[in-house]
Amino acid sequence: KEIRILRHLEPHENIVSVLDILPPESPYPGDFYTIFEHMDTDLGKVIRSRQVLTDDHISYFTYQMFRGLKYVHAAGIVHRRLTP
Repeated sequence: KEIRILRHLEPHENIVSVLDILPPESPYPGDFYTIFEHMDTDLGKVIRSRQVLTDDHISYFTYQMFRGLKYVHAAGIVHRRLTP
């Protein structure tokens, strides 16, 4: 469901873009490969790292998440959970 939604959204700097969806080479029904734009890291890795996160870091991450969420809501999409 999320992939269908992402494919129909216009690009936004706070939302990852789906570049392509490929069928697998093996015959497993329902499996596919999703190709996203390259990201150097993700928020989950940053949170789990040993790097000390300052209040400025947390404020900036929160700002980025809310910008993406506002864009998704403006497109008429309500997301029930957010993950880093």
